[in-house]
Amino acid sequence: MCSAAYRPSNGTEGEIFMSQWCARCVRDRARREGDAFDGCDIIDLTMAFDIDDPSYPKAWVQDDDGAPSCLEFEAEDAVEQPLDPLAVVRPLL
Repeated sequence: MCSAAYRPSNGTEGEIFMSQWCARCVRDRARREGDAFDGCDIIDLTMAFDIDDPSYPKAWVQDDDGAPSCLEFEAEDAVEQPLDPLAVVRPLL
């Protein structure tokens, strides 16, 4: 269950998140194809506002285990999906 707003803690974490989600989403296709002004607004807003600002997008969230996702994700290719953390077999504690 998604419970909290998500903001990458550093540039590396941001690149990893964006390569798993944004790089596979139709919403940001225009930016990947060279149109810097017609990409996904979510990316721009997450960089422009602090996570506690009312204008920070509600799309980037993390679940109770801290796994981030984007609620507005629209796959370009049905096969190339980001890893679903719920599909991973977790070690028994």
